[in-house]
Amino acid sequence: EQAYINLIYMHGRNGDKEALFEVAQDFERNVPNSDAAHLALYKIFIENDRIDDGVASLEKILTSDKIDRETKMKVLQDFISMSDGRVDLENAVTQAIDWLSDDVEDPNAYRAMGDYYLKKNDAVQAIAFYEKGLELDSNNVDIIKSIALLSIDLKDYGKTLTITNTAIEKFPAQPLFYLLNGVAQNNLNAPDKAIEIIELGQGYLLDELKLEQDMYQQLAISYDKKGDTASASKMRAKAQELSKKL
Repeated sequence: EQAYINLIYMHGRNGDKEALFEVAQDFERNVPNSDAAHLALYKIFIENDRIDDGVASLEKILTSDKIDRETKMKVLQDFISMSDGRVDLENAVTQAIDWLSDDVEDPNAYRAMGDYYLKKNDAVQAIAFYEKGLELDSNNVDIIKSIALLSIDLKDYGKTLTITNTAIEKFPAQPLFYLLNGVAQNNLNAPDKAIEIIELGQGYLLDELKLEQDMYQQLAISYDKKGDTASASKMRAKAQELSKKL
């Protein structure tokens, strides 16, 4: 088995796909109880449009008790990358994620799964996987930002408040979290809280003109809700001034 693995590695390193495929097939035929051959076969099959064979090899990898979890994660992430823009692989990716989604200990793998569903415009599924990633790494700022932004898109403002309140406690110098919290407060008819949190966040801005502009626009909305048209106009004027610098 190890000799075959070494040969596959060497041919792969040399870019000799034909020799690699031949060795991988010999490996599968001569060492039938090994799942390792499929680490090479699944990719070769898919690159040659043998989708059914590729998915069958992928299943053997992701459901194997002989291949370690870390390797499975790398294979899944690689497969997700390979499938980008390929409609013929969409169902296969969904199936691959199902095979592995309950056996993941890498937050980046969950993030890759979430990114996949985000590209498919399935924000609900994307958030579900991002949240699983956050359970493994509660300090992953990128995952937190993804969840917070998507919760705004989904109009789940309660979730926005929950995640941004926690984020502000952990990462007080991240102005985006203050803005998103303010957006949620405005949409929940709490303009005073929106003004308070956004103004607090403005103190952490560092030449982030677009973010600053968005903050002034939200403050204008807050003052409109309070019936303070003069302050609302002032905030919009500041936002308009910033737009000239963008």
